[in-house]
Formats: sequence, structure tokens, C-alpha cells
Amino acid sequence: MARIDAALAASMDQFRQVTGQSARETTDLVTAAARLTEAGGKRIRPQLFYWGFRAGGEPDSDGVIELAVAIELFHVFALVHDDLMDRADTRRGVPTAHKQLATLHRERAWDGDADHFGLSAGILLGDALMVWADRVVNANPLPEDRRERFRLAYDDMRLELISGQYLDIVSGHSGDSSMSAALRLARLKSGNYSISHPLRLGAIAGGVGQDTIRAFEEFGAALGEAFQMHDDVLGVFGSAAEVGKPVGEDIRQGKRTTLIAATLARATRASTDRLLELAGDPGLSESDVDEARRIIESSGALEEVRAMLRERVRAARRTLASMTLDQRVRQALHDLIGVVARHY
Repeated sequence: MARIDAALAASMDQFRQVTGQSARETTDLVTAAARLTEAGGKRIRPQLFYWGFRAGGEPDSDGVIELAVAIELFHVFALVHDDLMDRADTRRGVPTAHKQLATLHRERAWDGDADHFGLSAGILLGDALMVWADRVVNANPLPEDRRERFRLAYDDMRLELISGQYLDIVSGHSGDSSMSAALRLARLKSGNYSISHPLRLGAIAGGVGQDTIRAFEEFGAALGEAFQMHDDVLGVFGSAAEVGKPVGEDIRQGKRTTLIAATLARATRASTDRLLELAGDPGLSESDVDEARRIIESSGALEEVRAMLRERVRAARRTLASMTLDQRVRQALHDLIGVVARHY
């Protein structure tokens, strides 16, 4: 973890230098991104990549750490664009990148609309982060027999995340509030790219055999869904310190999460009508969010989702226990289960 943090900080410094060569002003973008990376993050994705790589018996190297950093850089790209789409104000307890850039506009007393400037600059920052992640990947070539397969899997991850983000937008407008739709969204938008893909990419990079990769995919599918369910629960019933942004934003944004799907399937007609009336209103007061919480909890949906989450954590643990792995790899992945879904 410390090595990944140090390599990420060094990569951001290099990113700033390279972008500044084209135009000094573009270092503003990197400064906004660096503030997000310095604010924290569990580094789940690069850790999964690293231990997937080590499962093949390959020795540790600076190159594998650099590739793990590329996975985290792609994640930062996703956060920046996700915050734009959600019109979010905070991330990891600090202002989102586009809000930082809007503030910069105001502090410099520039002409025009500061908020629109922030949104526009945020789009460019996300694009630049994706390019920089590519550059890091290209600077750390794998053995020839793994290179093309890794690149295809890496592109698959990126395209699937974009599909998941679009599905997230669609879900807020299509009216599909079924559990199957919520689980599909959980897999495509978050679970796969957070768990399955980083682990699989690391395994491909490390020359891991197909049987182990298939088992990793099974492990990742279960843990990925648990990851998103845990996020769904924290987004409504957690604390701002835990989620790094105001709690209740999923309700205000009308997200069709597993909690909402379970509530709509369980609650009375009057309760579901009221929940749908509340969901999607960005101006909801804290008392309105509390009312939504009471509807969700009284329907039994919270406990249902927690039970689903526990079952997926158990499935991930069973798969991990069945695999033939180096003890360090097994222990690291076991520990990451606890990071992904604490208290379950």
C-alpha cells in the first residue's frame, strides 16, 4: 500500500510536468486530481491487481507497481467524470475536481460562469487522466506472450465501465426499479471494474493459468456485487466520514440501487409512492432523507440487502478457500474482503 501511494504520488508529479510542457495553465488540472489522490482512498483496485499478478509466482518489481498505479489512475478518471454526472460537491472529504476548478475561476476573478468552467475543465481532466493511465501502461511493457491479451482485457474493463455509467444514467429515467436491473448496474458500473477486472488484469500480467483466472472471476463476481451493495447501504445509512461525501445523495439523485429495488418490492403502495416522490429531488432536506430511510428500513429492505451482501461475501470466501494459492496471496485477498465489505 505504501509503495503504491508513493508511486502514485510520483506519477502525479510526472503528469504535472508533462502537461505543463504543452501549456503551463494545464497544471491546474493535475493539481485538482492530485488533491483527490492525496485525500485518501483504499487503493483496492491496485492492490487486487498486485496480488493477482503475484498469484502467478512472478517476482515483485517496480514495473508491476507502475501497472497497479495505472489501474488507480483509471479509477481517478472514473471518479472525476462520475462526480460531474452526479453534480457532486465532495469526494473523499474534499471538493470534487470540478468544484475545485470552479473555485479557482472565482479566486482569479476570471470572466464568465465559474460553474460551467469547472464542469468543462473537469471533462478535460478526466480525459487527461485516461491518457496518462495509458501512458503508464505503455511505459511498462509485459512479455510479448501476455501483452496483447492484457491490453484487450484492459480495454474491455474501460469500455464496460463506460457502459455501466451510461446504464446508471438510463436507470434514473427508464423507470426500471427491479432488483435484477439494480444488480446488473452494480456489476457493470462498480463491481466488475472495482474487483473482477483489476484481479484478472493482474493475473494476466503475471502469467497466471486459466483455471486460476476463472476462479478469480468467480471470486470477483461475488465480491464485486458485495462491494456495490455495501456502497448502497453506506450511501443511505452510513456517515459522511465513511463515504467521503454527504449521506443521502443516492436518494437525492434518484439512484436505483439495490436498497431502492428491495424497498419498492416490499413496501406498501403508499410507502413506495412516497419514496418515489422523494427520490430524485436534489433539494431534499435532512428530514426528508430521514423519512426515506424510515421507509427503507421499515420495509425490511435494509436487512434483505445486508443478507444478500453477507451471502456474496461468504461465496467469495468459499471460492478463495478452494483455490491453490501462495499463502501471502491468499491472506492478502482475504484481508481485502474485509476492506471491501466491512462488518460482513
